[in-house]
Amino acid sequence: TFVLEIRSLIGLVGYCRYFIKGIYTITTLLTRLTRLDVPLEWSNECEVSFMKFKEFFTLVLILTLFVEGEGFTVCCDRSISGLGCVLM
Repeated sequence: TFVLEIRSLIGLVGYCRYFIKGIYTITTLLTRLTRLDVPLEWSNECEVSFMKFKEFFTLVLILTLFVEGEGFTVCCDRSISGLGCVLM
């Protein structure tokens, strides 16, 4: 469902909070949608927040160059609905 997809996204944010300063300021509105006492309405503000989140991850995390000769770690996490991996 939609709420599960948002929770999955928030899980990624929770994992990356150690590496990305201020990530929670981008996703606060999306996190609020997972609360039971809040109506599930995808507003323009939610769309802007989601687009900022996507932009942040594509510009900040992916554009890191691999340094030849240095080691790296593959961190993985799985659930019933999917698998996520990060190259560090």
